[in-house]
Amino acid sequence: MSYLKSVQINTNSTNVDAEIIYELVISLKTTTKELLLQAHKHYIADTTIQKSQDEETITACIFGKLEGILDAENLYSISIVAEPRNYTGKIIKGKVSPKKAKRFDMLFMHTSFNANRKFKFIIEAKVLCHTNTSTRNATRLQDEYVNENGMGRFIKGSFQHEGFMLGYLLNGIENIMIDNLNKIISNKYSPKHNITSTNRGYISKYTLKNIVKELGHIFVNLN
Repeated sequence: MSYLKSVQINTNSTNVDAEIIYELVISLKTTTKELLLQAHKHYIADTTIQKSQDEETITACIFGKLEGILDAENLYSISIVAEPRNYTGKIIKGKVSPKKAKRFDMLFMHTSFNANRKFKFIIEAKVLCHTNTSTRNATRLQDEYVNENGMGRFIKGSFQHEGFMLGYLLNGIENIMIDNLNKIISNKYSPKHNITSTNRGYISKYTLKNIVKELGHIFVNLN
């Protein structure tokens, strides 16, 4: 996998420069995406799982598949945590109750031995649909993907680490869904935050503390 190749680079940690770190982060993001897509395939193929339209239930099942993949492939340099609390500066200083801490859906942690550091990527999952289902409103779900509890958590700085939005498509196809989301993004924030296609998949960009960051977008079909 991309990550395993990257950690084999013979680089002294004291000489790791910004360019090498950037390339390493890109590699780790690719690995994170690959793992999520692999877990999705296992989830869809598993006939013993009762399929759901509930985001938390789907994410829990995907998390279980991820744990199985890491164990099977002996990927000890990667760990995943489900729904950890996001303790802000005010919380760790006792100024705000920890009960008010928001949660990540999943947190990936990659240990890079050649760079002598850990890299963290947050996964924020949302259910999406192009047309209404018997239990889900398409417009509402698309807005939730974009708003303060979706992409906004990255754009507004609630989440300090980079990561991915993970969209569970109950119906519809990627390109139409992205067009719909970009209309909401342009109205809610700015066209500069729109989702675009690159050779590394779908990304959008945002600025946090004067640093431009990339937010990955992964869409998986559940129908």
